[in-house]
Amino acid sequence: MRRIFQQNIIFLCLCCLFFYFGNLLVGETEAKFSSQVNEEPFEISAAIVFPSTIKQLEDSAEEIAKSMKETYQTTLSAVPGETLDELQVQLSQITASGQELYIQLDNLHRVYQEMSAYKNKIQDKDQFEYVHKGFQTVEDLRNEVQASIDFSKLEAIRTIFLLKIEEVEIKNKQVIENGEETLEGSE
Repeated sequence: MRRIFQQNIIFLCLCCLFFYFGNLLVGETEAKFSSQVNEEPFEISAAIVFPSTIKQLEDSAEEIAKSMKETYQTTLSAVPGETLDELQVQLSQITASGQELYIQLDNLHRVYQEMSAYKNKIQDKDQFEYVHKGFQTVEDLRNEVQASIDFSKLEAIRTIFLLKIEEVEIKNKQVIENGEETLEGSE
């Protein structure tokens, strides 16, 4: 057993000497890159607008257009009430609906202008195709809303309600006057 131990020690010593002399013979080595590519500065830029922003603007425009159409249809289908109070409430609702439609139209124009600004900033049309599709969608919605909503019809409905209110007020005055005459005649 002693002999095996001595042989192992001798073997380890020979390995160490072999690695030491091998290192002295070879010396230091250096590695070089063989590629001759010139180092040129490159530019990294962020996107002007992200697809999620465009999608959000499209959704906003669709929501505004839908709300405008619903408000417009509700206003057009208004039927004048019979009493003065009903007519005045309906008139105030029609007036509020008209104002709401103007505000929503203004909001739709703002969305359109924002999409137009993004579209105008883009030089590479192919790379940002989603911007052009979104712009086209918003432009179509805007044109559809402008074609379908007639503010002169809303004003005509408002005028009809005003005339109906005047008519009911005149009838109420006549009833009051007739009531006073009958009271005086019965005395």
